[in-house]
Amino acid sequence: MTFDKNGNLWVLSTNQESKPLSVHFEDHSRNFSLEESGNLLSESMTAITKDNFNRVWVGAKSQLVMYKYTGDVYSPTDEIWVSEEINTGAFNSSVLCLNVSLNNRLWILTPAGLIYKDLQVSETNPVNQTGPKTANSEIYPYFSNMAFDESSRIRFDPRGNIWITSQNGVHIVSENGEYWPDVNGLNESNSSILSDDVKDVAFDRDEGLAYIATNKGVSVIKIPFAEKKKTYNSVNIFPSPFRIPSSKPMTVDGLKDNSSIKIMTLSGEVLRSILNSEVQGYQAYWDGRDQSGKLVGTGVYLVAIYDKNGASSFEKVAVIRE
Repeated sequence: MTFDKNGNLWVLSTNQESKPLSVHFEDHSRNFSLEESGNLLSESMTAITKDNFNRVWVGAKSQLVMYKYTGDVYSPTDEIWVSEEINTGAFNSSVLCLNVSLNNRLWILTPAGLIYKDLQVSETNPVNQTGPKTANSEIYPYFSNMAFDESSRIRFDPRGNIWITSQNGVHIVSENGEYWPDVNGLNESNSSILSDDVKDVAFDRDEGLAYIATNKGVSVIKIPFAEKKKTYNSVNIFPSPFRIPSSKPMTVDGLKDNSSIKIMTLSGEVLRSILNSEVQGYQAYWDGRDQSGKLVGTGVYLVAIYDKNGASSFEKVAVIRE
């Protein structure tokens, strides 16, 4: 189900013969028949969402259907139905889940993996392009070797990264195709989630927390994808003291975008520079080593934090070398 911008609730139904799509608002309702859609709808519709142009998208075994209404949906002045091929390049291209990001990219999960369609305002030609593509322009889905089913969900974190739930953990990819933390995502073997059977995920936008619902309960994971920070007032460094050598790095949390860091002695000697290209979201990490790769000694160190606009902050951290 999904809500459009006018507060109407859209629902796919399997118990309404020849009327698989319905819309509801308070005491109003309308059922859409196969004939009304020009037989573009089918009784095998599996997923539904709406885009930022207030158009409804539904998915079936081999195609997408877009519906756009003008005026009141219960007595519209105009209606448009458009069919769109899925184009995964694979035999099984049935739709498992649909969701639209803030920049109007329609994400489509199929048994063959995850693809997207960039949407445009045109009602008769609503798709600008389909991806991701290889160098020879063939569609090559993300997570093509992963197993997904009808229970899998597409969610977006505060930075627009795409999270896909599955029975093998949760898989994350950015809009430019970078996997986090890698192509395996988060599962029991590499994180603290309670189970690989992930049902859904939600986010605390300010604190950068992912609430991952599994069949064994909810896990809370700190992620580097909170809302953009406007100041350095919430910077937090942990663990403190930082004991080295350590399998887990020290974390500098609460950074603004495009931040860089220098680890310095109290006399001002720079031991390590961490450039903004190495910073993940609002977090940076230090392994306790200097620029040459050697562990620093026991002592108190300055952590200089700054961005490209000149904003800066200084923190201290105690290091214990064991």
